[in-house]
Amino acid sequence: MTITNWDLDTNKKIIAEHLQQYHAVDFRSRASLNDEEFKEEHFPKLLRYLQDEKNGYLSADGRKEISSIDSKIREALKFCEESQIPVVRVCDFNESGNIEWRICKPTSEQVEYLKFKRWFVIIEGLANKTLLQGNLVDEISLDEILKEMKNAIIEKQNKRQEIRIKNLKKEVNNESQKSS
Repeated sequence: MTITNWDLDTNKKIIAEHLQQYHAVDFRSRASLNDEEFKEEHFPKLLRYLQDEKNGYLSADGRKEISSIDSKIREALKFCEESQIPVVRVCDFNESGNIEWRICKPTSEQVEYLKFKRWFVIIEGLANKTLLQGNLVDEISLDEILKEMKNAIIEKQNKRQEIRIKNLKKEVNNESQKSS
């Protein structure tokens, strides 16, 4: 993989082309980088701010620079989406079983999750507006309702993840039995 250094003036099309060429890979590929690795590799100015970090806090300039870099990456990813370039920021479980965000080519399941996240935010906003305007619930009750809804969704996601892990273990066992 080539290391490409950008600054905040870099055109989003150039970044998108690089993403398509070098990062349109599976989540588990070595070429898929998590958010921090991607920023460190492609925006070297960021390293200066991370190295100057004192007592776990970034300076105001550092926070501003990092948020500008995040914005630039979001612009490039939005351009990828609009141009049908198969690269997005994906949330999934890494090799050690921890949840991680990476920039890579998504699977259909990961795309469905991203669509669901967008859908949930829209529905949450509409529910807030409708219930509050209709005086059907007060703000405290609304928070409780949304919390219950969120917990139910997380519970279902965890069950799906357990099923995925079991299926992966079965596949690994089947492959190891075949090779024996």
